[in-house]
Amino acid sequence: MRKNMWVWLVIGVFAGNQAWADSEAPATRVMSDDEWRDLATKRNCALCHERGPDALGPSLRDIATEYAGDADAERILMRKVYEGGVGKWGTTVMPSQSPPASPEEIRALLRYMLSTK
Repeated sequence: MRKNMWVWLVIGVFAGNQAWADSEAPATRVMSDDEWRDLATKRNCALCHERGPDALGPSLRDIATEYAGDADAERILMRKVYEGGVGKWGTTVMPSQSPPASPEEIRALLRYMLSTK
């Protein structure tokens, strides 16, 4: 048993930041508008992602619409949030958000975003 623990520890070290991509998301409820606003403000998501068309990045509704019906949406978006990127929504660069946001916080924020369609 102890040998297996060390094997998984070594695998985890070599996997690096990929642990978030393969982990099972805990069963959580979708947060309220106020909860999202508080956490999104705390983690700087609200600076670029708002409900309306005046957002610097894609709006919550645009994100939800783009990924509606995609069973892998949460996993895809987790990767985008962790790695950052540019190009899908224009030329504005989204920096990596890890840290400061934890995987649990990002999942909660994404679940809310995906529910806004």
